[in-house]
Amino acid sequence: FIDDSVKGNIGVKVHFGEEGNQNFLNPELIKELVVSLDAVLVETNVLYKSKRQKTDTHIALAKEHGFTFADIDIMDSEGTKIIEENNGKYFKDIKVGNHIDDYDYFVIYSHFKGHGSAGFGGAIKNVAMGFGTPDAKKDMHSAFLPVTVPENCIECGRCSKNCPADAITLNPVEIDPAKCIGCGECISECPVDAIVNPTRNQSRIVFLEKLVEYAKVISEYKPMVYINVL
Repeated sequence: FIDDSVKGNIGVKVHFGEEGNQNFLNPELIKELVVSLDAVLVETNVLYKSKRQKTDTHIALAKEHGFTFADIDIMDSEGTKIIEENNGKYFKDIKVGNHIDDYDYFVIYSHFKGHGSAGFGGAIKNVAMGFGTPDAKKDMHSAFLPVTVPENCIECGRCSKNCPADAITLNPVEIDPAKCIGCGECISECPVDAIVNPTRNQSRIVFLEKLVEYAKVISEYKPMVYINVL
């Protein structure tokens, strides 16, 4: 399936899945390939509160979900690598996990699916967000910060309860921009349009462009091959 050019130290970029969520690719689908390449499963930590925010619980969750057949490397667990982007529209520095330099080649294993902020998620998002540090993730999401319409709020609490960054307070409904990670979860949860993005189309374009810029720089930094699963 993969030719002899994929050699050396190989990292297979996967998504280990969220706690309580089964919408991640079955690890058995990739097991034979990973073992045959003697590869390492790689990821980075996330920005929001979850087991995937800290390295030890991230690895433990991965194992709970069946990723037990290879070593696991959370690439930002020991710091950040800066890749300079001299011609970038949005970024001068691309922030990735510093373990990226431990690998000669990457296999990008992506689940193509719908995504609340990007419209669709796939290989571009898997590289951009998947190699980026939490600070990088926040930089990419910064175009997508929602705004509140307090007069619409019925104080049901769904937004604050489901906010992964604890950025929302009620009465009146307010979002702390210093905490908000731009995930859009509150927009999805609100039943009365008390939290919206009035420039949704433009902010989505900026978000997508930021993903592409990150993915372009990272994919040019290290050779990669892509497996996409629909």
